[in-house]
Amino acid sequence: MLQVVEGHPNWPVYADVFEHPPPQLASRRPIWSHMTSVDTITQWREDWSSASVVNHTVVTDPTLRQPGFDLPRHTWSMMNRFETGQGPGHANLHKWGLAQSPSCDCGQRQTINTLSTHAH
Repeated sequence: MLQVVEGHPNWPVYADVFEHPPPQLASRRPIWSHMTSVDTITQWREDWSSASVVNHTVVTDPTLRQPGFDLPRHTWSMMNRFETGQGPGHANLHKWGLAQSPSCDCGQRQTINTLSTHAH
């Protein structure tokens, strides 16, 4: 990222990064003074494969555009929620602290999958 900014001295952030006055205290050094280059793709793959996330196998390569990505945002988002099981059912809302119970009015645990098959 610093290499990109360095190549654009006309960007406002350039002065913040490369023309920043020297710090007065050692503890006041800019955050970027200790940054090292990171291979984000490798880091993403390591983090993703070690995470305990539902459906973590759905995306295998973050650099590839997923099928349907050219659909309208609303349609893509809804399909993605069904694919990953991470929609706004009571189970997730409860997990996120936005609902008092993971169950719907009938008492069944409400997930995005049960929303699509369960009629009230």
